[in-house]
Amino acid sequence: MDHATGAQVAAILNELRRDAMALSPLSKARMLSLRLSWNELMRMYYKYIGVLGSSAPVYRFEAVWHGRAVRTVVREPVQSVRLECTVHNPLLTDGPTWDCAAVSLRAIDQNGNLLPYCGEAVCLSVEGPLKILGPSVVPLRGGMAGTYLATTGEAGRAVLHCRMEGALDTEAVLTVRSREG
Repeated sequence: MDHATGAQVAAILNELRRDAMALSPLSKARMLSLRLSWNELMRMYYKYIGVLGSSAPVYRFEAVWHGRAVRTVVREPVQSVRLECTVHNPLLTDGPTWDCAAVSLRAIDQNGNLLPYCGEAVCLSVEGPLKILGPSVVPLRGGMAGTYLATTGEAGRAVLHCRMEGALDTEAVLTVRSREG
């Protein structure tokens, strides 16, 4: 169906969802002008909107450029939560002054989509020659949080451990090298 017809059908389906399966006279007239039967409309309703207790739909969007899929996004109900930890400068140099690394934390689902309503607390701990600048427990806001790590005057390997309830623990490895004065 073309774009204009699709928009009209979508409006009818949304009205069915919003008004407990009741259609206004205008929507009934649109349905007739589009030559849609009640059975076809119900088939589309159950396929694209669904009902309570039925299996949830999975939507897959592909961005195609020059005939190749360059990006794919999958939208479906959350089945597992992961904590993603990204260190923006994993190689630090300690010398006459200390060095610092920014850390980004994101709660994501099984498809890598951000979970903007996740507000869990993330417990942070460090082993090795680093210290956390700020609190060791940070709340996620909009599914995201961040912290900073600073060198302590020693060189070596350091590990940032991140724990969040409902997700597997994650860690990030950093290297601190020493620069002679």
